[in-house]
Amino acid sequence: FMPFLTEELWQKLPGTGKTLHNAAYKDAGATIMLADFPDGEASLIDDRAEAEMGSVIGVITKVRNIRSEMNISPAVRFTVHIAGGAEMQAVLAANEAPILKLARADKIILGETLEVPKASAKAVIANAEIAVPLEGLIDFEKERVRLNNQITKLDNELQRLTGQLSNAEFIKKAPAEKVEALRVRKVEIKQQTATLRTNLEALN
Repeated sequence: FMPFLTEELWQKLPGTGKTLHNAAYKDAGATIMLADFPDGEASLIDDRAEAEMGSVIGVITKVRNIRSEMNISPAVRFTVHIAGGAEMQAVLAANEAPILKLARADKIILGETLEVPKASAKAVIANAEIAVPLEGLIDFEKERVRLNNQITKLDNELQRLTGQLSNAEFIKKAPAEKVEALRVRKVEIKQQTATLRTNLEALN
C-alpha cells in the first residue's frame, strides 16, 4: 500500500497558486511514477553520525541477541554493562534512552573495562564490549540442560552433513546448489555451536 500513499502525497503536497508550499514544486512531474530519483547531496553526508548510530544499533542488536540466546523473558528488564573508550561512552550515554527502550533494559553501566560476575553473557562490537549479568534472570540448571540439548542436536546434524559431504558419490550426483547449501549449513552449525558453548561456559 505504500506506493499508493506516496503517490497521494505527491499529488496533494505541492499545492497550487497561493497554496504552493515550495517553489521547487512548480517543476514537479504529474506523477511520482515518472519522476527522476533525486540526486544526493554530498554536503548532507555525515560519516561521524553514521558511525555513531552504527554503534548504537550494534549495542541494541547484541543485547537483544543475548536475550534471545540465553532465553531471557521479553518481560524482564536488566542491567547492561558496556566497556569502551571515552568517545564510545559519550556516544552511548547520549543515546541511553533509545538503547534502554529498544533493548528492553533498565540500566546501562559504562566504563573502560567490564567488571561483571563470571556468570554473564557477553558480546562484542567495534570498540566496545557488552555484558549482561545473568544471576536472577534465568534458571541456570534449566538453561544448561537446554543449551546442552541444542549442542547435541547440532553436533548430530553436523556429523550427518560431514558424512554426506565426504561421500564422493553423493557430491558427484547431487545438484551443485544442494551441495553448496549443505556446505553453507555446515558453517552455520559450527558458528551456532560455538555461540552455544560460549553461553554454556558463562553458566559453569
